Formats: sequence, C-alpha cells, structure tokens
Amino acid sequence: SFKDEVSKAILQYKKDNDSDNLIDEYNQLRVDYEQEVSEILDENSGKVSDSLLDYIDNLIDVQKRRIERLID
Repeated sequence: SFKDEVSKAILQYKKDNDSDNLIDEYNQLRVDYEQEVSEILDENSGKVSDSLLDYIDNLIDVQKRRIERLID
C-alpha cells in the first residue's frame, strides 16, 4: 500500500507540479509506514531475518528513488 500511496502523490505532483508538496507528502507517508513496519517487526522480532529487513528497506528505498527522479 506504500507504493500505491506514493503513486497517488506522484499523480498529484504531475497535476500541480508542486515539488514541496510531493516531498512533504512522501516524507509523511514514509514516517507512517516505517512506524507501522517497525511495530510489526517488534511484535515478531524473533521471527524476522536480516534478509527480510533488507527486503523491506529496499522496497521503501525504491519509492524514494522514484520521488528523487521526479524532482531532480
């Protein structure tokens, strides 16, 4: 759902070309989703492998690169 929300923010950016709004929206989404993921990982700390953590981090980072490409 993080990807979907970032995609919505990108569509809005393409309509209004407001990079500040896009950055703010992305940063808020990232904080919200990182908190959600952190809570899930905390609840399952003994069951989480390093490879899963790397995978999650990569999924979030891919969305960051999408934003960076648009505003650079």
